[in-house]
Amino acid sequence: MTCEAAFRSAAYGCLQDVAANQTAACADDGDALHQMRIALMRLRTLVSFFSPMVSGPEWVRLKRELKWLNGYLGAARDMDVLMVRLKANADEDFETPVLAKVRNRKWTQSHQRVTRALKSQRYERLIQNLLLWVEGGGQTATTSKLRAEAIATYAAHKLSRWHRKLLKKSRSLEGMSIEKLHRLRIATKRLRYAIEFFAPLFSTKHPARQKAIQKYLRNGQETLGSLNDAERARSLTAGFHDRSHNRTRAKQDRAAIPDSEKRTKQLINAAAAAYHKMAQTKPFWT
Repeated sequence: MTCEAAFRSAAYGCLQDVAANQTAACADDGDALHQMRIALMRLRTLVSFFSPMVSGPEWVRLKRELKWLNGYLGAARDMDVLMVRLKANADEDFETPVLAKVRNRKWTQSHQRVTRALKSQRYERLIQNLLLWVEGGGQTATTSKLRAEAIATYAAHKLSRWHRKLLKKSRSLEGMSIEKLHRLRIATKRLRYAIEFFAPLFSTKHPARQKAIQKYLRNGQETLGSLNDAERARSLTAGFHDRSHNRTRAKQDRAAIPDSEKRTKQLINAAAAAYHKMAQTKPFWT
């Protein structure tokens, strides 16, 4: 299979996942909304993976529209995660009825915005333009040589490059800022998705290595994701507080982000262990 054919096939799969979850996401299904976000992230991963071939002016325009859509999906997803955290950790009297009403209203508003966006003409145009763009294999002025290159050769080179960069970024997690941890999580997610796309090309070589690397990537992504969720929860709850009720505010903070410092340290250590183990495992695609 050529790079162009591989890109087209994988990108179509991402758009099919988006379409499959649209109706449920409009009905306030949090899991469907999350799956739409994953599908769009996987599509962006493909574009980065094949960047010499597909990152042209048309993608710049499409990326702008995807940012518009993801703004609504991300805000609703943040509220979904916050609601789960609060319900799982709250004491019976952790908030006043006023705060509960504000929080519930914010959740409802975020999902209403998602529904309006997904039912809009702007969304329909975006999906149609994405389909046309994918059908053309990413419309750029790149040379045909790259498009015709064997995907196995190109994927092995690209996976090695992303793998090296990720291991370099993952050093010294304890001293990292929230921003750097966020970028590390995104890089981890990209490599994980890229491996899921192209692992079948190499799966017969070293299946044990493949399973191990995918496990360490998943562990790293999930632990850093928990850190990110806690930071988002901290930011969101700050906006719900009645500043005249400090005691109530402290209770809500503890409910949303229990044992913050201790938990952060545990997650950092868990992520560091996952990246260290991955560094000790030889790539399965070489």
